Amino acid sequence: MAATDRVLLHVPEPRAAAPRTRTFSRPRPARARRQAEATKRRYRESSEAPPAKRRSEASCLPAKKTAGKETQGTFQGKAPKTFSPKKSSAGGSDRNQERKPGIKTSSLFKNNPEIPELHRPVVKQVQEKVFTSDAFHELDLHPHLISTINSVLKMSSMTSVQKQSIPVLLEGRDALVRSQTGSGKTLAYCIPVVQSLQAMESKIQRADGPYALILVPTRELALQSFETVQKLLKPFTWIVPGVLMGGEKRKSEKARIRKGINILISTPGRLVDHIKSTKNIHFSRIRWLILDEADRWKFLP
Repeated sequence: MAATDRVLLHVPEPRAAAPRTRTFSRPRPARARRQAEATKRRYRESSEAPPAKRRSEASCLPAKKTAGKETQGTFQGKAPKTFSPKKSSAGGSDRNQERKPGIKTSSLFKNNPEIPELHRPVVKQVQEKVFTSDAFHELDLHPHLISTINSVLKMSSMTSVQKQSIPVLLEGRDALVRSQTGSGKTLAYCIPVVQSLQAMESKIQRADGPYALILVPTRELALQSFETVQKLLKPFTWIVPGVLMGGEKRKSEKARIRKGINILISTPGRLVDHIKSTKNIHFSRIRWLILDEADRWKFLP
C-alpha cells in the first residue's frame, strides 16, 4: 500500500526563453497628467506662433527695429495691422468749436463767459519828418562838442525835434518837448546841458555837486541817458556825470556822491532814498532840471 501510493513525477526542465523586459508604471495622479498635457500644448503652440512673452517683447522694441520687422512682414506678404484710434472725449469740444467759430474755449474751463466787445476809437499814426538838412555846425556850439557829435555819435544832421528844441534851450527858456520814439529827444536836452556847463566862466569843479538833475522813470532809461552824456563829455573831462538807480549798492553810490557829481541822472525812488539817508547830497547849484518821459510822471495838484 505504501509502495503504490508513491508516484514519481518527472518534470522536464523549462527551456531557456528570451529575456523579457517589462515596464511597471504607477498610475499618475491627476495633477501630473494636467502638467503633461500643458507641456504638450505649449510645444504645439510654439511651432505655430511665438509665445506671449516674445510677442510682448517685440512690441516693446524701439521704433527702428519694429519698423524693420514690419517691412519684412510686408515683403513676405503679411498685411500690417491697422488700429483705429479710440474716440476721445475732446471730440465733442472740437465739434462745438467748429459750430461756433467766434467763441474761444479754454482747455481749463468748460464754460467761458462771453467776452465783451470794447469800442475803441481809431487812432491814426502821425508820420513826422524825422531828419532835416540842417547840420550841427550851424548852431553856436563848441567846436570840440561838434566834432564829438560827428565822430563819436556818428551824426552830422539834426532831427526835426533837435532843430526846434536846442536853440530854445540854449537861450535858457523852459520847454516841453513832445515827439515820437527814436526822434532824438535825449540829445535834444543833453547837448544844451553840456554846452552851457562847459561855457561857464568859473570852471566847474567836481566838489561843487550837481549842476544838472535828470530824472528818468526806469533803470534802462537811466543807463541810456548816462551813456549819451558820457560820450558828449569826452572833450570836457572836468565835468563829471553820475547815475543813481535801483539794483546798485548804496554804499558805492554814497562814495560817488561824496566825491562829487556834476550831472546827476537818477530814478525817483533811489533819489528820494539818498535824500533821506545821505547827508552830503545837496542841490544848491542846480541850473537844469529835466524830466525824461514826462507823460509817465504823475504830478500832484
